[in-house]
Amino acid sequence: MLRQEIPTLSLLSPLSPFSESSNSSTDELIRVPSQRAMALQHQDPSFVSDGSQSDTSDISVTTVSTTQSIESVKRLEQALGTTIPYWDSSLDFEMDDPVNTILFTARYFGNGFGFITNGPFANLPGRPILRNIGSDGTLISKQAIASVLSRTRHAEITEPSTAGTVQYSLEGHHNGPHVWVDGTLASLASAAYDPIFFCHHAFIDYIWEQFRSRIPNAESDYPPTNVAGHEPFSFMDFGEFPYAPRVRTSEGFSGRYARLRSYQPAPSCPRCAGSPDLVCNTDRGICVSRAAPPQMRMQAPAARSQAGAAAASGFTAQVVSAPDAVEADTPQRAQNAVAQTGPLATGPKKEIPYQNSFIINGKSDINQWVFMPVKVVYMHSPGVSPGRVFVESDGINYSGRYKDYAKIDPFQPVSSSFTYIGIKRPSNESNVEALITAYDTCGRVCKAKCLVLGSRPPVYESCAV
Repeated sequence: MLRQEIPTLSLLSPLSPFSESSNSSTDELIRVPSQRAMALQHQDPSFVSDGSQSDTSDISVTTVSTTQSIESVKRLEQALGTTIPYWDSSLDFEMDDPVNTILFTARYFGNGFGFITNGPFANLPGRPILRNIGSDGTLISKQAIASVLSRTRHAEITEPSTAGTVQYSLEGHHNGPHVWVDGTLASLASAAYDPIFFCHHAFIDYIWEQFRSRIPNAESDYPPTNVAGHEPFSFMDFGEFPYAPRVRTSEGFSGRYARLRSYQPAPSCPRCAGSPDLVCNTDRGICVSRAAPPQMRMQAPAARSQAGAAAASGFTAQVVSAPDAVEADTPQRAQNAVAQTGPLATGPKKEIPYQNSFIINGKSDINQWVFMPVKVVYMHSPGVSPGRVFVESDGINYSGRYKDYAKIDPFQPVSSSFTYIGIKRPSNESNVEALITAYDTCGRVCKAKCLVLGSRPPVYESCAV
């Protein structure tokens, strides 16, 4: 099986095999052994549910989950009658503004903002696919790939890396596009429901194969670990994957798995594989994705007060007009601020939309959410102007995630702003437990302080755990 980079495929519906799911047998092959199985594997305790796709094991991408995904993807490829293309996100990273890449148009992945309404993935069975490209995270750079390939042992590119820095971590670089695409792909429980998951992991596997070809004894270079389920002779857990073979984790390094697929080399100058959607940057000698023509891009709202009206099956939140600035801590203002298709994350070049799914325990229902005000006070560091601070809640005793942001004045040494964060609505029968985090676009985490109940005037104390 030869896997190719996406823009190098035929322009005649290059990803159309993904949408061929109307046949019942094909639909069963796609949903059960691939997307559902991979989603269940991502909920396994061996993964850390921190929203960043991070993992406590030494070898999440390069052994256990890669070998599992190879078997899942192999069956998906058999069902589709074609191979899964890989998404070389470094081609988009090098653009002036990766959000404008032609990949997130109907020709390839479909729209990158909100629920997917065009392209080959728009009508896939199962849950709606949500994206918020470019709001956070990063794509994989050429420098990141070179850093990984500069190492000579698996222990240096897996987690925790013996190299002592994320610079060489294949797992660390793998996390970035999950967060950059956001939405469905950013959650451990749902990532595999967006078919981009398979294209992204195919590229991670491509980088790994390049690494393997450069080091001696790649098959036996299994990093030492005592993490439960990841020891060399442990059997992989394929969950509900039907007909799954009994495979030991160390077999993930076996050449027999590597021989199941081969890769067309990444596009290079001057031809860039002959793709009309890639261009050679002659100054740097690298291929870069073309920007989508304006008529092919999804039109984003121009301001917070112009909430979009896109909705998807199962999305029950009422779309209302939201104020341009959140100033008063009133329930109605909070409701207006969040009951829209999503606030707009303001970047250095333009505003782009951000949408929450409002999913609680598998069901999208805004009535199951309550919203509380969060005040962000930001002290600027010299030479750093992030523009916004993200605030995120992740359910501990429920399954749900909400994310918003506070605007930061880049021209003030100290600035403050309000936003609202959603959590599950408490009931008389049970309390709600959620992890709430805040961080700027440079990844620096904010210190949390909570209001002391009953204090007059208001007193705030550290409440970080």
